[in-house]
Amino acid sequence: ASLLLADLRLVGGSGGAAQFNVQADSALTLQHVQMDGGVITSAGFVSVLDSILTNAQMTNNAGTATLTLSGGTATSSAVTIGSGTATASSCELVDSPVVVSRAQEPGSLSLAQCQLQSDGSSVPLTVQAGGFATIRASEFQSTAGDDITAVSVEEGGTLTVGQSQLVHVD
Repeated sequence: ASLLLADLRLVGGSGGAAQFNVQADSALTLQHVQMDGGVITSAGFVSVLDSILTNAQMTNNAGTATLTLSGGTATSSAVTIGSGTATASSCELVDSPVVVSRAQEPGSLSLAQCQLQSDGSSVPLTVQAGGFATIRASEFQSTAGDDITAVSVEEGGTLTVGQSQLVHVD
């Protein structure tokens, strides 16, 4: 089964925020969507294209899960790759921590041409034991001063970085 939501605004109301549970072999595509609040839990395929997410929680919870973020912005959101893969390209993550772990099977993340901004309230990227992350041509920005942890890699985690930079924003 697959669901495509395009040119849509999803906001929390009296019934709560949008919640999506994507099963294995199923797909969800959000294209040009504004989502304020909401939860996306996936064992299948999720594509978020040129969308604006605020206060959203995205979680891969199975080795079959694939998350793609392309373009757009996530603000005050969280991305957890417990298993499966995630790819982010040409997107902006503002105060939106990304955690790559190994809940059951190894999780992996590939970031390319992304901007991760932090006010210091959270670590923009955490690679836990068993997790894998590759960062290329991306920028980490801090609005919290000089003392910020941009990336945390636990023992047993793997991080590869190429052509990226850490920038302090005045």
